[in-house]
Amino acid sequence: MTKAQCQAIEGAIISGIAVTTGVAGEDVTILGYRESRRLLGGQRRLAGTTTVDFYVTVPAGRTTSDVKNAVTAAAVDSEDLVSEIVSAVAADPEMRRKLADEGMSVVDLASVEARVAQPQVVTGDPATIRDQIQ
Repeated sequence: MTKAQCQAIEGAIISGIAVTTGVAGEDVTILGYRESRRLLGGQRRLAGTTTVDFYVTVPAGRTTSDVKNAVTAAAVDSEDLVSEIVSAVAADPEMRRKLADEGMSVVDLASVEARVAQPQVVTGDPATIRDQIQ
């Protein structure tokens, strides 16, 4: 996926992360997107990936361990995360339109491979989180 495609469905990405980590959408913050490209198999064709940097605020009633374990589970198997994102996009006509404007359909989205990095636990003021994880 491209950075623009990810940005077009940011609400669905937030929703997917929230559902798979067991928190509310307002507890998920997208910090930014990083796009990278590489040549495929020595051919002159580029493959792109986009990294979505995010953090999850641990809400009252949940522990850091709960959220970390949920992110770790998504890192092992991201199928539920992708399914949640696809469902959120499919349910939102405006998001579907924005995604289509970026050259991707919901069917294409369903075949995207998501890789989730192992979580990093950071404590302190949310305003400084970005500096701590980059």
